[in-house]
Amino acid sequence: MNTVVGHDEQATEIDTQVSPAFEEYNFDKRWWTGPTNKIEDRLAQITDDTQELAVLVTTGGFCPIHKGHVQMLETARRELESRGMAVLGGYICPDHDRYVSSKIRSGSLPAAKRLELCELAVEDSDWLMVDRWAAIYASSSVNFTTIVDHIDKMVNHHIKATRPIRIVYAFGGDNAMFTFSFVARWSCVCVLRPGSIDRFKDMLNYDSIRKNPRIIFSDDTTAPLDSTAIRNGDLSGLLPKVKYRYLAIQMEKAKRPLKIDSVSLPHTNILYLRNEGPWAVESLLEKSTCSSEQVMEAYQTFFQDLFDVFELSFGFSAESAIPRKIVPVQPQDHDKALQDVLSTNKRIISLDSCLPGTQSHDITQIFRPLVKQPFNTTSTRSTTDLGVDSGQAGAGPYVLLANHLPLESETERLVSENLPKDCRVGQYLSLTDLVSPSSKNNTENTDIRIVGTIDARNFLVGSHNGGTLLQLSKAQLVRAPSILPYVRPSHHAQIDVTAEMAFSKAVWELNRNFFQAIGGNLQVKDMSSGSQSLWKAQDFPDGMLLTELCDWHIAGFDDMVFREF
Repeated sequence: MNTVVGHDEQATEIDTQVSPAFEEYNFDKRWWTGPTNKIEDRLAQITDDTQELAVLVTTGGFCPIHKGHVQMLETARRELESRGMAVLGGYICPDHDRYVSSKIRSGSLPAAKRLELCELAVEDSDWLMVDRWAAIYASSSVNFTTIVDHIDKMVNHHIKATRPIRIVYAFGGDNAMFTFSFVARWSCVCVLRPGSIDRFKDMLNYDSIRKNPRIIFSDDTTAPLDSTAIRNGDLSGLLPKVKYRYLAIQMEKAKRPLKIDSVSLPHTNILYLRNEGPWAVESLLEKSTCSSEQVMEAYQTFFQDLFDVFELSFGFSAESAIPRKIVPVQPQDHDKALQDVLSTNKRIISLDSCLPGTQSHDITQIFRPLVKQPFNTTSTRSTTDLGVDSGQAGAGPYVLLANHLPLESETERLVSENLPKDCRVGQYLSLTDLVSPSSKNNTENTDIRIVGTIDARNFLVGSHNGGTLLQLSKAQLVRAPSILPYVRPSHHAQIDVTAEMAFSKAVWELNRNFFQAIGGNLQVKDMSSGSQSLWKAQDFPDGMLLTELCDWHIAGFDDMVFREF
């Protein structure tokens, strides 16, 4: 795999154009650290234009997160709502590993795992989210007031409200002295915890605290739970999803296979990495001053290096209970397989944008930054590749070809709505069905499990219809490469949470190598419209070289503490 050489020498040149991310712990709107989707959704439901808006935030080791943490936030929310505020959302902000390791001598979990458990704990909540800045993006542990300031700036930048959104810090009574930090600014809710009544009452002796309307004390006691008891083996305080994953993590640490109902999970997950060929770099071929052969050679190198990064990522997280393997798929592989299908069945509805059928339906999922579940789905029906309008195509059964199966319910609905009259889907095929010998001839092999296809173009900046379609604020649609800081590789590429940082940095390096190999002169303004919209929204200048854009992102990882490949 190629790596970036001479990065440090170029830092000065880049800094004169665009300041680095997180300079002196400042909030940086260009580097997404947490989702905002739940706040946006709840804000859209507010009908009273005079109601005060609030977002809660709490910090801690969360090693691991338990029911008491969530209960404390629910209590704080009720306190604010009883005072007429509209609580739009809440953030759980796990602390940095350096802070956690100073408190916990044994049984601690790395930041990536603590974040994963926190995200599981709030997955089904309609208002709670997790911000990752303090845990993995800060270069060391930071004070809780600095985290509050970060959330304040992040929320009030990304959320376009007609009035300010108040950030309210929530914490337990065992840390009642934190209230001194809120006498002059910000707001807080101190929630009583078992055993903290004396410290709780002591704070009420201070007039500057007791009479301060921005400081709230709640005597609605949380359950007597703590993370220490959980680390010592009492798992009763864990939410069900968190409990299962916590047990799996402990099994992984002990290098013991996870069992369900006393049956081990022996299979290997197989993922296919697809090279879409010239189609993937169609827009770049038009802008580059290099020959098409040079561009294709650079893209083939990008693909091979990306394959190597995936292999490194899967080996990097070798403790995972289920092993994974990546298999390359070249253009000739899926093209030949598609022709074989066409030779026996002339009626194919293709949902795969780079594999045309007799009809093509462009159905694309829209996500929000760092969010796993799609926010919306768009659909357009094109003319057939035979030049006949799809609404006039012949009746009867069709083969539906999709990138992934089974189809999501919304995709299924859109397909049904766009089917020509008297047409129906008689067979479903995925790309893995076309190229996988296992899915055809080895279906009884329990040692492997085909879990999907990953398109290489989704990791190349500015590729044709590549990346993840994101909706930013004000309903702006952009295309982002499927890596941090915009997209979680664990959501879209089966990358373990412990390898996301190293994977993302490595892919940014591959992007830089690619653009350098095709001349190094392409700029932000040369990108496809979706990609260009992202960089404009992030305030990167039109004239910024793409090699510099990649170096800016690479440099953003430099001060972060994580294990690289």
